[in-house]
Amino acid sequence: MTGGDGSDTFTIDNAADTVTDAAADGDLDIVNIGTFTTAPVTAVTFDFSGAGDGVENINILNAHLINVTANGMANIINGNALANVINAGAGIDTINAGGGNDTITGGAGKDTVITGTGNDKIVFNAGVADTVAAAASIAGVDKYTDLVLNAGTADTIDLTVAVANVGCQGNRGIE
Repeated sequence: MTGGDGSDTFTIDNAADTVTDAAADGDLDIVNIGTFTTAPVTAVTFDFSGAGDGVENINILNAHLINVTANGMANIINGNALANVINAGAGIDTINAGGGNDTITGGAGKDTVITGTGNDKIVFNAGVADTVAAAASIAGVDKYTDLVLNAGTADTIDLTVAVANVGCQGNRGIE
C-alpha cells in the first residue's frame, strides 16, 4: 500500500502487506494492524523504519501476535492484549503497551511508555528524560520484570497511579 499527499489511514489485513508513505510535515498517517482475513500462525513483524516509511501512529489490533519496529518520527504506538515486541525508533514516542508480557525498546528519543496489565520488559537506549508510567486502568499487580535505562540522564518511573500509598502491602506495594 502506498500513501499519497496528506493524512492516510492504512489497514493491514494480511501478514504480507507493506506500507510506503513519505514523511511530510503536517499530515498524520495511521496504520491499523491485525484485521487479518486469515489469522497468522506465528508472530508477524512489521518494520516501518525504512526510507519512505512516514507513518506516525501504529495500532496493533485484535488477538494476533504482532511485533512492530517504528521509524525515527514521533510515533504513537498502541499494543494489544498479547505479548508484543515494540521497537519505537529514535523519535519522541508514546508507547501504550496494552496487555501481555511486552518487550518495549524506546530508542534514542524522549519516550513515554505506559505499561499495561502484563509483566513488561522496557529498554531505553541512550534516550534523555524518558518516562515509564502505569496505566490508570490497571487493577491489581503491575509488575515490571526488567527496566533497563542506558545512558539516559533524566529517566523517570511514575508510580503515582500504580501505588496508592508508598509502603503499603499486597498488590499495591513496592518491593
